[in-house]
Amino acid sequence: MSYTLFLLLISLSKSSLLRSEPDVRSSILLALEKATVFMESQYQDINLDAVLGFHILQGYLEGILEKWSSEHQSLAQRAQVESLVRKLSSVIEKATHFLAQNDPKYFKEFEPILGPDFWVFPRLWNQTDSLLAYSAFGGTKCLTEEISDLCLTYLLGTGKESGKSCIVTSTCRNIMTKLGCSDYSLSHQLFYFMFADLKGCSDHLFLRAQYYKNIFCASMMKINLEIETNGFQFSSRDLFMENSKDFEHTSGGTDQKHLLRRIKRREKLFADGCSSHNTAVAVGTLGGFLYYYC
Repeated sequence: MSYTLFLLLISLSKSSLLRSEPDVRSSILLALEKATVFMESQYQDINLDAVLGFHILQGYLEGILEKWSSEHQSLAQRAQVESLVRKLSSVIEKATHFLAQNDPKYFKEFEPILGPDFWVFPRLWNQTDSLLAYSAFGGTKCLTEEISDLCLTYLLGTGKESGKSCIVTSTCRNIMTKLGCSDYSLSHQLFYFMFADLKGCSDHLFLRAQYYKNIFCASMMKINLEIETNGFQFSSRDLFMENSKDFEHTSGGTDQKHLLRRIKRREKLFADGCSSHNTAVAVGTLGGFLYYYC
């Protein structure tokens, strides 16, 4: 399933300008319906990443319905979106129940981002300025998944100072604003500022949030263009999707067994080999495409 969604993302990025908006919307909706049916059959086995990806998708779809409330749109496509939102609500509710039982500590730490009102998206889009991208990227990872999780839980109010949100430690400030990072370190820096925005944090660091997000997005786009130039190698596909939303950024030659050891520590592979994380990132990204085309 994640590979099929990846191919659709490639198709959209390459040819959507040549297709009508209704056609693009139809392609995305069909893919999202199939992904939702797939996840409905797997809801007992999906991890937090997958639940989060479908929450993000749900936020985009609800935003689309709000947009369409004041505009003339295809009644058939509106009905599709409404039906998808209903099905997603059911899948998310069941998956969240099992997630809370299977991984209670991690669930508690990130429960706020699984709320129904957390993922509210702006109607306006920022234009990526390629001139802001890093001229070169650092050769080492800037942060670990553990440090990233810790900094995010401080923002969410579920960290060591449980109950008090929007805490910015000096370590998190330094790591999350470090320039020259790449790959998953770069995307997690962006998530940090996104979470702060959605949480409504007012620390003076976030007065420059848009400055950092502009740099991070431009640099992520630069990496994605390099991935495209290199033929979308297997080792880069998940990163490509996350950048459009741990492997090192490599030039290839890495076998699949080695890659599986680098996947996020709570990653789950389904019986058919599909990645819970890849699928989650893909559906969230496709939701963003659909939101844009509406």
